[in-house]
Amino acid sequence: MAYATVDAWKLWAADNTSYFTNAEDTSLDGVIEDCLDAASRQIDHDCGRVFYLTEAEGRDYRVGDDGYVRCVDLVSIDSVEYDANLDDTAETALATTDYITGPLVDDRGRAPDRYQWLKHRHGAAYWPGPGTMVTVTGDWGYVEDDGSPPPDIVQACILRAGRLFARREAKLGTVSVPQMGTVGVVKGPDQDYLDLIRPYVRSDAIPGYAVT
Repeated sequence: MAYATVDAWKLWAADNTSYFTNAEDTSLDGVIEDCLDAASRQIDHDCGRVFYLTEAEGRDYRVGDDGYVRCVDLVSIDSVEYDANLDDTAETALATTDYITGPLVDDRGRAPDRYQWLKHRHGAAYWPGPGTMVTVTGDWGYVEDDGSPPPDIVQACILRAGRLFARREAKLGTVSVPQMGTVGVVKGPDQDYLDLIRPYVRSDAIPGYAVT
């Protein structure tokens, strides 16, 4: 899933006639779509999370030494099951009254739109032990209320896709410019792109590995 549409990208690129000459031309739509898809997966890679909604999916976690189950961007819960007999199969349902989700507030002091952990209401001792398998089934993703990615992520996707699209003119990393000879393509990360995604990068994730 791409985090921005072809039409949104064309609108962004429309005022640069040397870059993209005809927004009505659909012959390059496939190329633009590929760039948007690649940019979206790069964002997942860089942030360690995804920005689309996955519904009614079960994900397996293990209870930490502190009794917490650390999940990623849990929007809503259908069920929680745990491994009561330590055979590495979560088959015992946990009642909704027996677990707590958190954090209780987000970075802005508001009720969170998604949860990052779950624990037993009665304490860590009520799990069979650290490492217990827990399966959480529900909806997942760092998304807005309507299921769309945050606006910053949409813009980051457009910027990153624009850079990929521009490489069409410099497939080997260089481009010939009249009266200037061969010019190298700018390398290194786009600072605006980095600024847009920075608030969404998970501090507890292995850099570059989205959790899905």
